[in-house]
Amino acid sequence: MDHRKFAEIILPVIKNQPKSIAEICEKLGKTKTTIDTYIRICRNRGHKIKMTKRKGGSTYHYIDKPILEAETYKDINHIDNKLSGKTKAIQKTLMDRLGFSISTQQALLYGLHLADQKLNPDEFND
Repeated sequence: MDHRKFAEIILPVIKNQPKSIAEICEKLGKTKTTIDTYIRICRNRGHKIKMTKRKGGSTYHYIDKPILEAETYKDINHIDNKLSGKTKAIQKTLMDRLGFSISTQQALLYGLHLADQKLNPDEFND
């Protein structure tokens, strides 16, 4: 859990010049396993970390892009597809718990209700 909190400390280290894991470990005083975990977490969060292979091993470089630059994807509907998949998973879970069929719209509305209840618990006191 602590890894998520501190994972982005590697980004300034590899921003200006590519570095190997050993160089990053030496700079930050962390183990190789921890640095591998930090790189994975940063990639999962959407940071673009490029790995290049050289004779001495792999080097990692953080590609910092401007905020206004649009990312390109092979499938332009990637967000809709991801949302649809998550909605279907929520719908299936609710159908298993409730024991009857519900529509995707009902699943979305129920999810929004739960989020609202979590964000504003004082409005839902009975």
